[in-house]
Amino acid sequence: MGTTWRLYLNGVLAKLLAQSPVKGVPARVYIRASGDWAAKSTADANIYVALGTLLRLDNEDEVAALLGHEASHIILGHANADVVQGVQQRAIQLSALAVAAQGAVNANKTGGTGKASGGSARVQDQSRALLLNTKLLSPAWSRDQERDADRLGTDLLIKAGYSPQAMASLLRKQKTFETERAADPQEATI
Repeated sequence: MGTTWRLYLNGVLAKLLAQSPVKGVPARVYIRASGDWAAKSTADANIYVALGTLLRLDNEDEVAALLGHEASHIILGHANADVVQGVQQRAIQLSALAVAAQGAVNANKTGGTGKASGGSARVQDQSRALLLNTKLLSPAWSRDQERDADRLGTDLLIKAGYSPQAMASLLRKQKTFETERAADPQEATI
């Protein structure tokens, strides 16, 4: 089933990208095994969609709206690779500083031996630093970028022969999910 879904999604994406003002966009769709409402695009032109999102969509028009929106982030260069790489480098430096600071604190507690927390604490520190890097690198688009992606996504929908109302329907479903999730985090996942 996974391969069939991926082929289907990439086929819909190809129809949308054929209408793009930027030619040769190498975007690909991948499905994440998650019940959440989630979709994101990355600097390397990949689009990741949670299975929970796909299961909440009613038709191909809504699928195209979702993919059109995410593809628009790529087309518009919202995840500029140079910017992402700069953030990544700063995050790695910050992580190294955090681990070094923790090591200095541990050395002070043990009179310079650094053995109070042992190797497992060091691994935990590095894990926290890696988590921080991951959070810093996750795209968080501005409201203007989201609006621009909605507009271009809708244009791509229309040019590819899909219903422009699908974008509004998709946004309503996202809002409904977020409202349900806020009310009861356990019930909102599939």
